[in-house]
Amino acid sequence: MKTLSKDDFVKIADGLMDRVNKEYPEESSPMVNKVATIAIDMCNCFFQEYEKMKNE
Repeated sequence: MKTLSKDDFVKIADGLMDRVNKEYPEESSPMVNKVATIAIDMCNCFFQEYEKMKNE
């Protein structure tokens, strides 16, 4: 089983941002940016918890 890295989570966050931008191109930029920021925060939190579990 492959161990996930920070780069893997960055790729996931980037993919989420791309998806939001593709799904809602007509929406206002601040809303899209907010959703993308939330997606990045979620990936960062998940990565931190993953690292804690891996080190236990």
